[in-house]
Amino acid sequence: MCFSAVASFGLGGALIISRAIQHQVKPFKLSDPGFLLSLFPLIFGIQQIIEGIVWLSIDYTIWQKWKDPSMYAFVFIAQVIWPFAVPFAFLTFERNSFRKSILKGLTIFGIITSTYLLLCIVFFPIEVKHLDNHLIYELRFGNAPPLINGILYFIPTVLPALFSSNKKAYLFGFLVLLSFILSKLFFPNAFISVWCYFAAGISLSIYWLLKSEKNQRKN
Repeated sequence: MCFSAVASFGLGGALIISRAIQHQVKPFKLSDPGFLLSLFPLIFGIQQIIEGIVWLSIDYTIWQKWKDPSMYAFVFIAQVIWPFAVPFAFLTFERNSFRKSILKGLTIFGIITSTYLLLCIVFFPIEVKHLDNHLIYELRFGNAPPLINGILYFIPTVLPALFSSNKKAYLFGFLVLLSFILSKLFFPNAFISVWCYFAAGISLSIYWLLKSEKNQRKN
């Protein structure tokens, strides 16, 4: 994460273990509406492990050969996977037809955003550096204003939970929104790293959300 390799490996390991425990206690089937959401902690865990490797590649010469692979893997998950995965997961989870239509629109928007950002990753240079205990990912995506890219990213990654009919999803969405704002305000240069770390921790609340939804569907 933004602080150290230990922080990234620690959170990443905890998230992966939590998903393994959850699978043993109450496994989610592929056909379950919340299956994709249940994978969020696992994906975030893998992403944090990858960022731990980014840290090692910068701090230790022996790990330097892993800098580009780990950097691109981290950025790919952050910029390509999440804009599509978040709205699509909430779409498959939703029961209300009107909210489904909104989430379908957000999913289409997310696919467009993911495609655009993937092309940017392929055709424009990316760099990462260690500054003041943070990892700074420099994404030079042509002449597109950072504000435009930020809005494109914000819409599919933050808004879907706020449109869910599940009341617990509102809290999840509010926490994601709050972490987005705080990361932008206090860590503007290290936003990608910091927000991914905060969102990773918040993703643990997904299990609480899914448990409440299962109880509602039983009643």
